[in-house]
Amino acid sequence: MLTVKTLKAYRIKVDIDYIYLSVSPPYFTILIEGDEYQFLPIEDKVIKLNRTSKKIENLNAKFAFQKDDEIIYITMTELISMSDFLNQLYLIAKDYYYQNTMEYTAPEIKCIVDELEHLNIKRMIDRALDNRDEAAFYTLLKLL
Repeated sequence: MLTVKTLKAYRIKVDIDYIYLSVSPPYFTILIEGDEYQFLPIEDKVIKLNRTSKKIENLNAKFAFQKDDEIIYITMTELISMSDFLNQLYLIAKDYYYQNTMEYTAPEIKCIVDELEHLNIKRMIDRALDNRDEAAFYTLLKLL
């Protein structure tokens, strides 16, 4: 049975597309059949995540772990099959992911701007009525 005991990022680097989580020995340990293995930085040391899709990009990465004189290698594909690894990884990276924002097309933007302009004219008509400005009122009515 393979489980993650500890997973913390030693360093987090972010660019426009990716999050790079560097791991180091005291912050990455796993349990195999109850025995604790500590990360050994002789192979890969970075977990690369896509900021938009939230997917792990370096699936071919191989991490080394050591207990006494025994060294074992675990691939990223083996690690991502463990839910506790994915949960801890998400908690580390969640603040760096891009938020889902609504994307609008040009016609939708034009429609939104037109609606805002229409609402603005209505407010200006209300203001003209409050100020008893008859000329402004009739001019603004023609814009509707």
